[in-house]
Amino acid sequence: CRMFRVPPSMIASAIEHGNTYANVEQSDLNFVKHTMLPWIVRWEQAIKMSLLDDPQLYATFVLEGLLRADMKTRSDFYTAMFGMGVYTQNDILSLENRDSYEGGDRRFIGTQFIPIESAGQKAAAPVTPAAIALEHPTAESSGESLAAWTNDVAERLANAEIRLAETETARHPDQDVYTCVMTAYDGRHRQYATRALQPIASHLKAESLIAAVVSEMADSMAAGLLSDSLENVLAEMKLGRQETLITIITKGLFNAA
Repeated sequence: CRMFRVPPSMIASAIEHGNTYANVEQSDLNFVKHTMLPWIVRWEQAIKMSLLDDPQLYATFVLEGLLRADMKTRSDFYTAMFGMGVYTQNDILSLENRDSYEGGDRRFIGTQFIPIESAGQKAAAPVTPAAIALEHPTAESSGESLAAWTNDVAERLANAEIRLAETETARHPDQDVYTCVMTAYDGRHRQYATRALQPIASHLKAESLIAAVVSEMADSMAAGLLSDSLENVLAEMKLGRQETLITIITKGLFNAA
């Protein structure tokens, strides 16, 4: 058992040696965490690196069957996170490997929850200012909401750029870094960036400016790759790429609009 990190309960030797069913349940969780998870992480990374070209796609192993006995703990955690406005319904569905649904990205706070089908109604229970600012705008609330919206989009785009650079250079180690990354950027990431910016641009009635903003993002990415090593560029991107994209989006969509 010790050599292969397999709990005694899995070879039918637990209860007879004084363990309770609670101990066996915890042992199963330890098995997933300490035995299976390190291998699962390796497999997921290998699948993403070797088989998936789109940086937005990823592989994940569904472990609900092994963790089924701990569903109550997860339910309590999700309830707490949802009640504080940390997780949305779609966040929880994603963590549970379930499909999201339209309208499931709103955040709720307080103790008054409402039915899902009422989430879009103006008579809904109080939600966060960022969630209602665009529906009931004031100069201050609308600005705060748009800033939060922009931060979220910039964070997702920055993470996607970093994943793209890491994945493409790992897949094509013999290619020139600039050519390798920017070919993938122009081939796939432009489309993803365009889709990510569409809601903000639509709200600002600035859809015609999206292409120019995405091009400026690409130019910024290209300039970084030409100026330094990939290692240094990735380190700088992880520290400040989101802020750079916020500046580009604000200049290209907000100021121009």
